[in-house]
Amino acid sequence: MHGLRTTSLPGRSFSSFDDLNAQALKWCVEVANAKPKRSLGMAPEVAYVMEKPYLTSLSIVLPAVYEVFERVVDLYGFVSVDTNRYSTPERLVSKTVTVYKHYASIEIHYKRTLVASHPRLLGVRDARSTLPRASHHTQTHASPAFATGAVVVWSISCS
Repeated sequence: MHGLRTTSLPGRSFSSFDDLNAQALKWCVEVANAKPKRSLGMAPEVAYVMEKPYLTSLSIVLPAVYEVFERVVDLYGFVSVDTNRYSTPERLVSKTVTVYKHYASIEIHYKRTLVASHPRLLGVRDARSTLPRASHHTQTHASPAFATGAVVVWSISCS
């Protein structure tokens, strides 16, 4: 990558990302892969020709792309992902769940079992995705008192 930034890109102009990619690929094939590399003891193109008979094809089916997170379900039955909150079954309050963040969806698993699936909230912050009440919340929860502007008085007793 260092060679691409310092020897190929400076002084060039590109009409689009496709043009940039085409010029970068041409530079890689004609310049970078043709030069012998000390670590290989040969040019990458020569190494590829030697290894090609032993390479196997990749699977036609691509695996799903996702990120995995561990989250603790809050007191209101939600988990937070990228500033947004997604509902879970109330029975999982204070339990640790596994969250799979796919491009277009959020899947929540508990002990390897899918317990909730939401469309991913894209382009919004601090939003909530709640599945229909009958699916896993037994009652509607109000926002915390401090979020509604109510005065909260805490009483602490020390004996």
